[in-house]
Amino acid sequence: MTPQDEVAALQNAGRLIEAAWVHYRACDVHPMASEEQLFELRQCFFAGAHLIFECIVESAQRRDDQNEAVRMTLLGRELHEYEKEYRLLHAIPAGVG
Repeated sequence: MTPQDEVAALQNAGRLIEAAWVHYRACDVHPMASEEQLFELRQCFFAGAHLIFECIVESAQRRDDQNEAVRMTLLGRELHEYEKEYRLLHAIPAGVG
């Protein structure tokens, strides 16, 4: 099964974060990474996904819409800044991927 097939199967099964991990691993992780490195990377990937999910859920449950809108804007800005750094580091042109 190709990584694309695995991603599609995971998405169809409702396992969206696992699908994102498989995509990330296929596109961005060195093919010679050790099992220990893969294990640790996956732990970090899911920890980050969990944190973002908790932020979104907490934001949705709060009643202070103005502060939560600012919080979500800041979260988005931080992720966009990381994406720019990542693209520069890996020489990925804007609009690709």
